[in-house]
Amino acid sequence: MSARKPGLPANAAANAVPCPLPPKPHEDFDACWQAVGARNIEAMANLGIYYEHGYVVSLDYKQALYWLHEAADDRSAKAMRELGVMFVNHWGVEQDHHQAVGWYRKAIEADDKYAMTLLGYVYEQGWGVNKDDEQAVSWYRKAAAAGDASGMFHLGVRYENGVGVEQDQQKAIAWFRKAARRGDEQAKAELKRLGESPE
Repeated sequence: MSARKPGLPANAAANAVPCPLPPKPHEDFDACWQAVGARNIEAMANLGIYYEHGYVVSLDYKQALYWLHEAADDRSAKAMRELGVMFVNHWGVEQDHHQAVGWYRKAIEADDKYAMTLLGYVYEQGWGVNKDDEQAVSWYRKAAAAGDASGMFHLGVRYENGVGVEQDQQKAIAWFRKAARRGDEQAKAELKRLGESPE
């Protein structure tokens, strides 16, 4: 008999739905374990995120890393991105921006649009790469074109401050509105601060 993987109940069964994000009430969690037991890639990635942030389960970076690596090995873009987040934030691993950049790039290759925004932020801060405002804008623009609200917000900030682009308040407001329509809370707050409507 093979050893049970960390955190996986012995009675985990196949044919269930993945662990949802945001999490559903605790009584639905058995379905999550069943999907993980069936090696559902989405479920493994989401379970890693549960442990990463303490959703439904207790915060546990060791478990988070385990399940994110399991999902990343099966080409989960979301898991690759979140591994990058863990290396940036020093969650359960030594802080390593070079590793984070590598994971973000892998996630982007697997079509994760939010990873584009995170890579833009890496260039904005100069974490593991040379600080490069033009590269930051380029990645924010790619993320925004792919529909990522956070990328739209960061592009708006760039236009508002004239960093990496020519300052343009109207373009900034337009990007904040696009981000706000997609639910970005930072964009909504920025529009409120500027006295602008979200529409």
